[in-house]
Amino acid sequence: MRREKILKELTPGGYREGVSRRSRFTKYIISDICGNISSGSAKILEVGAGPGLVLEALLKSTETSVACIGVDIDKDMIPFMRDMAHSYPSRLFFSVNDRQRLPFREGSFDLAVSVRSLHHYLCPVAMLREMVRVLRPGGKVLVYDFNPQSLKTQIVKNLLFFYNHIRHHPMIHAFIDSVDVSYTKDEIRRMVKGMPDCQIDIIQDNIFNILSIKKAHLS
Repeated sequence: MRREKILKELTPGGYREGVSRRSRFTKYIISDICGNISSGSAKILEVGAGPGLVLEALLKSTETSVACIGVDIDKDMIPFMRDMAHSYPSRLFFSVNDRQRLPFREGSFDLAVSVRSLHHYLCPVAMLREMVRVLRPGGKVLVYDFNPQSLKTQIVKNLLFFYNHIRHHPMIHAFIDSVDVSYTKDEIRRMVKGMPDCQIDIIQDNIFNILSIKKAHLS
């Protein structure tokens, strides 16, 4: 399956360099995540954290009482987060997890986020349910992934396709493939259909599909 092949040729350093070039998108996502932190203190989980660019930006943008944990299947990404952890003692933690079940107890986090990685999961429904499981009551899952139906996304993809023939860069190839295999709004809606005790919202913008799942408060 094509989804399983994305980014295999990409080194962690190349990934970090390429993602940092899309800083405008990252700032947009960070601003949205920060707007969902309901108090000065919070515990945030990122699933598919990669080299930790989103977590680093979150830590720079939030109070010292906010702590972040990054989980990724790729052990080669961990050295990047380990280097960052020295700059944020007691605020940044990381873990390698290659199973569908997250290694955390129920009610462990205020927010669980996934940025541009939903299309990588072999079983996205199971992972979304796991993200909900580890939330405290009233906590929220936020998932940001490319909107393949957006005209702007398709224009950017096509421009990069032609540019890639001139100057090949693995991040360009990865972006093109990621857009092609990202889920549509209807596909995401089917993933979360019937998820119990949750308030679900899916927003489309010019670049991303944004899935919000709020876990119900205890009655």
